[in-house]
Amino acid sequence: MFCCINFCNIYFNYRSEFGDIRGGIRAKSILRPILYDRTCEEMEIPDEYCICEQTWYNTDIHGDDVTNAAQFLINDINDFLKQKNLTEICETLDFIEIISAKQLENRPVLKIVVSASPSYGKYEAQLLKEKDNFIIITKIIRLDEYGEQGYCTPGEDVRPLCYCRRQLTTSATR
Repeated sequence: MFCCINFCNIYFNYRSEFGDIRGGIRAKSILRPILYDRTCEEMEIPDEYCICEQTWYNTDIHGDDVTNAAQFLINDINDFLKQKNLTEICETLDFIEIISAKQLENRPVLKIVVSASPSYGKYEAQLLKEKDNFIIITKIIRLDEYGEQGYCTPGEDVRPLCYCRRQLTTSATR
């Protein structure tokens, strides 16, 4: 009887103190039902892993915002390599071209795919535009096969982004 009274007190105190909450919190609790219409944002699922339908529209790859975002992305990769103290072993990437650009409906978010030399790698990221600046809001993903181009780096997180200054030779070129 004592346990039941305590549980009932907890339940009623919980409702009065916490109330109904939606959004802004991860929306998980053993005392609160999980809603079927919860969003990726409420569950803290990054956009690149969200399977909810989002409407993306193709946008002009020659537009100023897209061009600036593409250059920002390449600069961010180079800055990342610099922060990891890898500029001695990794080449600085140079922007080649924008392969594709999409704009998210109702949000200032761009999804762009760019290529860079000397690796001729294809990199994708989502960028949020705030005033005249960009913020990369997803992990930068290398879309093409990079093989041994980043063999000289110590970590898996860096390998797709690095083009080693000294490339391995393959048996086909010997």
